[in-house]
Amino acid sequence: ISTLIMMDSVGHAGQRDVKSYAKLISAYGKANAWQQAIGVISTMQEEAVLPHVITHSAAIAACNKCKQWQPALGLLAVMKSSALVLDVITYSAAISACGKVGRWQHAIGLLAEMRSIDLLPNIITYSSCISACEKGEQWQRALKLLLLMRDDDVLPDVISLNACISACSRGVQWLAALGLFVAVPQDSIVPDFITYSATIGAFEQAGHWQLALSSLMLMQDANVLPNLITYLVAINACSKSG
Repeated sequence: ISTLIMMDSVGHAGQRDVKSYAKLISAYGKANAWQQAIGVISTMQEEAVLPHVITHSAAIAACNKCKQWQPALGLLAVMKSSALVLDVITYSAAISACGKVGRWQHAIGLLAEMRSIDLLPNIITYSSCISACEKGEQWQRALKLLLLMRDDDVLPDVISLNACISACSRGVQWLAALGLFVAVPQDSIVPDFITYSATIGAFEQAGHWQLALSSLMLMQDANVLPNLITYLVAINACSKSG
């Protein structure tokens, strides 16, 4: 942070351009110093520098990295009031900030807003929304978002798939989780540790020990190493069978 303070002291008011401010904000973001990043925005206002999409987007990205969803939405509101043109990256960062703390209502609201202005969401946008639904235990909405992705010709990746399976696991929707897992080859997705673990967890929640053990065997066959928790979940599934 001391290096950033030195950077912040370089130059006098009026000598910095927008790119300089954006670089400074990004540097603070990389250092997890979201408050300082927002402070640069305040400095811009004091120095009568007009808001710009790259500076405010960088500040939203800094908030996203630190899971600060409220400041991120506040910056987004400032951008709108300043008539700045918001892009997919800006919206996605704000949605991601909401998604990291399970604010699914806000995440879905921003997604709907994007679509209303014909701004096509990308894989990061959708994955963040699905993750928000997973944390908020909204499995139905997570599944709907997965379908909406396909309608927008955005192919799911392992991150969006894992979040969706985890949402189904939390909602004790083992059949939906199974359907997603079976469809993995069709989407050319390579299942990872989270994919298998979330699927096994869904079966354990519903007491389907045979499916849990079968998934564990598939996991090992795919050379994806289970950990202690994975084994314990599978064992717990067996114990529920009596």
